Amino acid sequence: KNVRISESTLYESVKHTLMRSLRQVVLTLDYIKGKGIEVKFHGRNRNEPAHYCVICQIEVFGVLFVREQEKKHVVYCLDCARRHSQELKGFVILEEYHLKELKDVYNNFKLSSQNPLSSLNPTQRGYQSQHSNSQPQVAAISKPQPTISNHSIMASSMMGSINQMTPQQQLVLQQALQQQAMLNP
Repeated sequence: KNVRISESTLYESVKHTLMRSLRQVVLTLDYIKGKGIEVKFHGRNRNEPAHYCVICQIEVFGVLFVREQEKKHVVYCLDCARRHSQELKGFVILEEYHLKELKDVYNNFKLSSQNPLSSLNPTQRGYQSQHSNSQPQVAAISKPQPTISNHSIMASSMMGSINQMTPQQQLVLQQALQQQAMLNP
């Protein structure tokens, strides 16, 4: 939420990662709800460490699959949870963030100015320009970024990365988005 990036290539990479993370959360929630399994909101504390799958050690973000094991609650990723129980029996599914929160983070992530003088007050700016031998930098002009207000807009913004998906993943995504569109007209 609080990251400011002024380098356009890094910005595009982070924006793409945010979009893919959001898409993964949406697809996972749709899959779980399609199976008729209840998802409980768990939330996330500011200083809470990241969660990792107890089996494969991949970071689990957004939707946690939790089981009690030896009187401890352990987190699984979706793939390992399904390997353990195809119907996810014995798992409690916890949502870390509301979708609105994730959409807001994505929509509000903007390329910041590359001009370091813009953040200085007028006194500092005058001193900086008098005592600096470097050329002033020009702020980058970026094209407007798509926002995600519903799944159909999200689908159009994902079209660039859909070519990297397998046909089966594309079909699942299409079905999930159509299903969501019918639920939220």
